[in-house]
Amino acid sequence: SLTSQYGCDSVYVLDLLVSPTYFKTVEFEVCDNEIFEWEGHDKQYGPLSSGVYVFYDSLRTSTFGCDSVWELTLIVHPTYLFERDTIICENEVLTWRGQVHSGLSVGLTVLWDSLETVHTTHCDSVYKLNVHVQPTYEFVHVDTVCDNALPYQWRGKDYTITGVYYDSLESQYGCDSVYVLDLLVTPTYHQYDTISLCDNEVYKWTRNNQTYGPYTAREDYYTESEMFATETFGCDSLWELKIKVHPTYLFDTIANVCSNKKIEYRGKVYYQEGVYDDTLKTQYGCDSIYRLILNVDPIYTMENTITLCDNESYVWNNGQIINEHKGDLKEKYTTFYQHYYTDMGCDSILKLNVILCHTYLFEDTIVTCSNEPYNFRGRILTESGIYYDSLQTQCGCDSIYKLYLTVDPAYLFVTSDTICGTETYEWRGEIYDSTGIYFDSLVTSLNCDSVSLLSTKNGRLKI
Repeated sequence: SLTSQYGCDSVYVLDLLVSPTYFKTVEFEVCDNEIFEWEGHDKQYGPLSSGVYVFYDSLRTSTFGCDSVWELTLIVHPTYLFERDTIICENEVLTWRGQVHSGLSVGLTVLWDSLETVHTTHCDSVYKLNVHVQPTYEFVHVDTVCDNALPYQWRGKDYTITGVYYDSLESQYGCDSVYVLDLLVTPTYHQYDTISLCDNEVYKWTRNNQTYGPYTAREDYYTESEMFATETFGCDSLWELKIKVHPTYLFDTIANVCSNKKIEYRGKVYYQEGVYDDTLKTQYGCDSIYRLILNVDPIYTMENTITLCDNESYVWNNGQIINEHKGDLKEKYTTFYQHYYTDMGCDSILKLNVILCHTYLFEDTIVTCSNEPYNFRGRILTESGIYYDSLQTQCGCDSIYKLYLTVDPAYLFVTSDTICGTETYEWRGEIYDSTGIYFDSLVTSLNCDSVSLLSTKNGRLKI
């Protein structure tokens, strides 16, 4: 407190609140290949090398703004990789860490096995084996030798009979390389072939792949001799081919026919242009051919189609008049023909298809009153007379609408008068005591209205 210049006390008061701060610690264990997320702190750590790491984070208290500190102790455990290399041959079976591996491809194959460490995080320990698979080789040699060219030498040894022989070596990695000889010993010999051949045939002799024929001579013998390799083995053998040649026969006939006709030849009917063979066999199996060379001359059909209204005529070829009397045609479809002949004597036909379309006349008679105009196909008519309207059908022919219209008169009779005060007025059998407009109607003998109109007003009666 203080005292003012007048001796009065001045007092200062402090109301102080001390809020606490907090320090909290947590501890976790992870593997060195993992990422740790600190829940509630939006932070990630890792992957880290094995060891112990301490991290801090600070927060504000809820209402007083004092710092609270979090301490994270992160214990990182190691994982282990044990790697080694080995070499095997491609036909070997490998047993590694209790597992059997066979059929491994030539080249590098990587095998894996894993264990878990004993601490609570169960971190992996990985075993890696690089297997280098070396190839084995098999060299197969297939050969054929003639029996007059023995012995056969292969890899320093002599062979004289057909068989399969083996020789083996080891590669630098100790893998087998096998040499296989598949040897066929073939004999030499002398053979004969005899065939019969028609003079229009060819024969491919499979002994030498040569083709013989056709031959022009009839009933003759031909002998071919060849020294060549037997089959496919290359050993000299003498083959002799004897060919007996027999004749064939050909009888030609040339004929012409119109395309709408047919021809019979040797029991068969033909109508299309072409070459036709009828074949018989001689006693030696050679063809005797009867050949028809057929030429087909065309006929011509020139066709035209017209549409004709029943009130029209049409002038066709050579002046022929179709529907000359405007009623000759009765059917909707009619066909006309004219015939001619070509230089080869074949028909040429002119064909005219006529489609008949009708014209139409629709007549109507109407009687109406002068106060009732008549609507005729969109036209308003008020006078008596004959009226026409025309359309065309889808064929282009006229359709005519004809109206006979009679307009009978209607009548209006107007009477105007004045009545006074309380007077009454008699008109057409009725009594009227007030002013106004009154109607009375009758119907004429032609069924039209005849209207009488009375108009009255107040005043002195005038007659």
